[in-house]
Amino acid sequence: MKKGFTLAEVLITLGIIGVVAAMTLPLLVGKYQKRQTVEQLKKTLSTLEQAFKLSEAQNGFSNDWVDTSAEVSAEAMTQYFDTYWRPYLKIMKTCQTLEDCGYNQKQFYNLKNVNSGEIVNEVTRTAVVLNDGMFLQFVPMNWYSVGKLYMSKTQQIRVDLNGSKPPNRYCRDVFNFVIDLDRHFVKPLGYEKTEEELEQDVQREGYFCMLKIVRDGWEIKDDYPWK
Repeated sequence: MKKGFTLAEVLITLGIIGVVAAMTLPLLVGKYQKRQTVEQLKKTLSTLEQAFKLSEAQNGFSNDWVDTSAEVSAEAMTQYFDTYWRPYLKIMKTCQTLEDCGYNQKQFYNLKNVNSGEIVNEVTRTAVVLNDGMFLQFVPMNWYSVGKLYMSKTQQIRVDLNGSKPPNRYCRDVFNFVIDLDRHFVKPLGYEKTEEELEQDVQREGYFCMLKIVRDGWEIKDDYPWK
């Protein structure tokens, strides 16, 4: 005669399955999120590089794109972006306010939970959302030591991979790229840093996390600050 399982045995088995699932599910979710982040960063770099090459093909070499003696203003930012970037990106909206792009905070956060980098400022940056929901912030200016702004040929792009959705933090969904107009390339911010400088940053602020992923072979390894 075939003997069936008792209710107690079934409950014990289900309990064991539940414990195993509780232990393994976060690991599986984390691995999936890391792979997804890497793929999104690859796509972002490719998108920026293609837009850059298309713009150079139509507008001439990038080292002539900006006049470093020009005064920084909202009009200068708009003209620069509308000429050299907007036609070559699939843009859904331009952010004039935080609400335009769905943010309820003024700045992103670094690894120390310190506010770092304004999200919207029409005088010093241009912020847009692409058709896939990715947020891009172009910062084509810099500061002299005395604090005066100037149009720069070494520019930054901040990327929030999932737009205004949390955590809005460097190394998780916010990453930095650099455009070098004189050398005609887009690369992860800090590309010239030593390994020691890179490791110091990714354990403290997180501005060079994109660079760490690239140097680690497009992989988020165990020593990466995934918090």
